[in-house]
Amino acid sequence: MLALVTLVLGAVLGGVVGYFVRRAEHLRERRLDAFGTLVSTFMDAARSGADLLSVHTQTGYPQELNRETWGDDQVRAMTEEHSGAWAQARTARNAFELAASQSELVGTTETAKVVEDLRMFLDGALYSGLPWRYSQEYPRSKLNPSDIEPRALEQVRPHVQAMARELWGWGVPKPNT
Repeated sequence: MLALVTLVLGAVLGGVVGYFVRRAEHLRERRLDAFGTLVSTFMDAARSGADLLSVHTQTGYPQELNRETWGDDQVRAMTEEHSGAWAQARTARNAFELAASQSELVGTTETAKVVEDLRMFLDGALYSGLPWRYSQEYPRSKLNPSDIEPRALEQVRPHVQAMARELWGWGVPKPNT
């Protein structure tokens, strides 16, 4: 009888311990997925936003094209290029915001700071001016479109390293050098 009670208590205790260990691993997996998605959508938003800014710098707003200076084929081509770049940038921005929200759901206060920092970068480099806001203002950071993606990489790299330390602790994988 004592052996049966000990066996049942051992099984229950093992199940409880296993639950909490698996729960921690599951949360780490969810956080890893969410942060990986956040980084990739951030880079997509920066890249497509830089492409849109470049196209917009060259063409301006399609409705403002001077139809007396440009032929109909040129106006149509410029309009299509602008609308294609706009659609990609809008889709990437929405994907980033969705990934940011998912990261905040499973993240820590450090993750919230990362998300805010990445949002501030995108706002300063892209969303604070043309063509996202109908005005004559260039985005606040005044970056050339070709400089946005490298700066975005510089911006996200320390966050990736910090999140890796947070997720893996002492067992953080070493970078290839």
